[in-house]
Amino acid sequence: MGGGLDHESGKHKQIDIVLGTSKEICDVRTARVLLVETITEFLNYINTREDIKAYLATTPFTIENIHVGILCEHSTPPNIGHMFNYGQYLCYYVYGDNPSRIPSIEIHEETFEEAKNILSQ
Repeated sequence: MGGGLDHESGKHKQIDIVLGTSKEICDVRTARVLLVETITEFLNYINTREDIKAYLATTPFTIENIHVGILCEHSTPPNIGHMFNYGQYLCYYVYGDNPSRIPSIEIHEETFEEAKNILSQ
């Protein structure tokens, strides 16, 4: 976990977290569910804890204030290797098929709102 500090207030402007899963995630739909639920729960946790809110530069925190990454630890191509948000954008990647799994290749990008709308259908 990491983040960015507001140098005037000494409070966090951003929080970054990287999580791992042992699940094989074989499609964007499954990855979308995991990433949207994780982001939603993380924001809810941050915004409802008074002991955390005291350290935040702004409240409530939004998706613009967090970066959530999820690594699929045992993934093999063509399954999803990792996913993350960058501001409003959710990005999904597969690993390269060489032994080092580099480079990763972006296979899909969408906004957080687009992803939530797709999941609500």
